[in-house]
Amino acid sequence: MAIRDALRGITAPTVTPFDDGAIDEADLTDLLAHLEDGGIDAVFPCGTTGEFPSLTTEEQRRIVAATVDRVDVPVVAGAAATSVADTVTAIDRAAEAGADAAAIVAPYFTTANAPDGNRRFFEAVLDDAALPVLLYNIPQCTGQRIEPETVAAVAERGVIPSDEVRPPLVGVDDAGTDAIAAALETTLEVGRQ
Repeated sequence: MAIRDALRGITAPTVTPFDDGAIDEADLTDLLAHLEDGGIDAVFPCGTTGEFPSLTTEEQRRIVAATVDRVDVPVVAGAAATSVADTVTAIDRAAEAGADAAAIVAPYFTTANAPDGNRRFFEAVLDDAALPVLLYNIPQCTGQRIEPETVAAVAERGVIPSDEVRPPLVGVDDAGTDAIAAALETTLEVGRQ
């Protein structure tokens, strides 16, 4: 099954449980079992809810690997970083841990990026990504939104969604805004062609 078909329904972002400064894998197991019992369709570790900026790269790898080991649904690993190289490395780490896809954000320190700069960033990441990718639009944390034109331009590049293109851009995770609804429709149209 293509990842775009698997990512339908509810994808639950997961918190990162800690106990005395260390990842609490028993609590993580309980959380994931609770989510699966509740009928979720996929899980999203190491995103905003999982407090990825506070995790070391080794903690991120361990959390994704532990999640993959404990669920029978797709795992979309957070792979946010401010540079192309670091984002690609985060995606590689998620792939090595067994994730099915990765979610990336616009560079979140330099918030004055023009849409064309963000488009080039996303395209450069996709050129070297080891997993299918979702654009994660979360302007309240990145200081900028992914503009509809940016999503549409990346979609028109021919990477959404094709089983022949690896890794494809398989969608957009829009965290609470409706600003990219038009771009999502364009994305879906490109995918149907």
